[in-house]
Amino acid sequence: ELFKIRQTLASVFIGVMTYLKYINLTPDLYSLILFSSALFLVTAGATGVNMFLDADIDSIMIRTRNRPIPSGRIERYRAFITSLVIMILGLYISYVLNIYVFISAFLGVLIFDILYTLILKRRTPWSVVICSSAGAMPVIAGASLSGRIDIEVLYLSMMISLWSLIHIWTTSIKWADDYRNAHIPMLPAVYGAEKSIETIFVAVSILYILNILMYIKGFLSVMTLIFSSLILLIMIILGIKSLVSKKYEKYSYIMFKINTLYLIIFFIFYLLNL
Repeated sequence: ELFKIRQTLASVFIGVMTYLKYINLTPDLYSLILFSSALFLVTAGATGVNMFLDADIDSIMIRTRNRPIPSGRIERYRAFITSLVIMILGLYISYVLNIYVFISAFLGVLIFDILYTLILKRRTPWSVVICSSAGAMPVIAGASLSGRIDIEVLYLSMMISLWSLIHIWTTSIKWADDYRNAHIPMLPAVYGAEKSIETIFVAVSILYILNILMYIKGFLSVMTLIFSSLILLIMIILGIKSLVSKKYEKYSYIMFKINTLYLIIFFIFYLLNL
């Protein structure tokens, strides 16, 4: 729980899928194992450091008060040291792979733990927008390992950044009161559920347009475009239904689940060029 294994594995997933795509499914097994390990360790370590930094607010919020540190299952500084060691090990492995993988991983840590958690999270509802690029670092790392950095990586990075925003905002609508009690200016806590759904609607629409642009550029196959567009259209319809019915929590939760499905389907189709 300290390392949010599902979130950590999601980072490994998008990084590995990007790497495999960029080398046409012909990986060097040694590099693949090292890369997967580096991504897992850096993400897990950064997540643990995040929990160390957020322990005070986690103890206030109903959603997070049972996490390892606020619940007392692990001592705060022990969690920090463990997380830091794991993160440093992951950064070292990424450096062994190549300097660009290391830079990507290190930037991800700086953006997530320092810029987002330590500086902006408690100050502005737009912290997730400013720091959403942290979620795209595994993509950049995967491309860096292949030795090929091009404009396609930029499109993928923008896609993941938008996906991260939708992921966070659709989750936080349900817990808006929790964020208010902890004095965290998350979007729904500051502007309310309706404005949040409107913002999510805009983010999904931009992501839809971005998918079309990626197809026009030749980065996506027709089938990838069709299936990803279908999922995004469903999310747009759900956003409209949410605004009409005023059932924000109900539809934001469904959008959260579908957004996760979108990420999985997109990368599978993208990798296999279906």
